[in-house]
Amino acid sequence: MRTVANIKFGAKTPLASIIHGLTLLAILYGLGTLVEAIPLACLAAILFKVGIDILDYRILPILKKLPINDFLVFIIVLFITVFSDLMIAVTIGVLFSILQSFKAIKTSFRMTSNHKVIPFAESKFFVKEAPKEIIVLQPSGPLFFGSLESLIKVY
Repeated sequence: MRTVANIKFGAKTPLASIIHGLTLLAILYGLGTLVEAIPLACLAAILFKVGIDILDYRILPILKKLPINDFLVFIIVLFITVFSDLMIAVTIGVLFSILQSFKAIKTSFRMTSNHKVIPFAESKFFVKEAPKEIIVLQPSGPLFFGSLESLIKVY
């Protein structure tokens, strides 16, 4: 957050982050008694303002296009980050993503594969002149090393 804030407020070199860190260290050790007199509500307001200033608004239109499972992981990680800790939020987000992957892999074992081999000319690749002997494997569903058998059987 500090690096993003430095860049947002005009920093051009990594030296700005070093000076920022040294300034915070000096304030912590040299002016600690003065800093502890600042009300926590005031510090929270400053952090809230900096947080809004560094927010990347380009994510908002993308949120509508996310699958519901990915959106739920996003929201869970966001709230855990705000109300608890970033490291805990990332760990929980990774665990939820792994569980979603396992669920997709489990359903891919049950269903029959829809993998197809199609001529290159019918594929989505754009080439002016495609040789007729080239074919394209068009897989469907989640893929990992355990689902290779269905791919091998296609051709």
